[in-house]
Amino acid sequence: MSVKSDLAKWVFASVIKSFETNLDGLTMHVEGEERDLSGQTDWCELRVDGPEMSEISKDLLKVSTEVNVLVATFRDKTSLYRESENIAKVVAALVDEIDIYKYGNAAGDDKSKVGCLKLLPRADLRDNTKIARFGQIDPSVNMFQSTVENHYETVISI
Repeated sequence: MSVKSDLAKWVFASVIKSFETNLDGLTMHVEGEERDLSGQTDWCELRVDGPEMSEISKDLLKVSTEVNVLVATFRDKTSLYRESENIAKVVAALVDEIDIYKYGNAAGDDKSKVGCLKLLPRADLRDNTKIARFGQIDPSVNMFQSTVENHYETVISI
């Protein structure tokens, strides 16, 4: 396989590994995985969109990806600020640079470094991270939901 054909897998796996390594004090799930939420308190769900790839010149590939994290905070009487605290944990775990490694189970997945995704500045915001609070979505579920979103980009030699 070529670098280009395996890059989506490597980006996905590298983002998961980076987020999992840097997240502290909150249960993490990856979108699409099997899980049991019964009895669970606060949690977050990682979603990786992309990567989008475009050849910018011979043997140079621009790679862009969006990382979106759903934050679920159950309401109780212990802390009015727990949702903000959970959002802060997610923001801290979404680091400015994410190394891309050849993670996987195929023959060429030797865990060597391929490149480094860098957090993109957002022209519409003072901060690079977009936070959206949705409140209590379902009146029957005592839970607040919010999202934290970052965009990353790199150039890789293929």
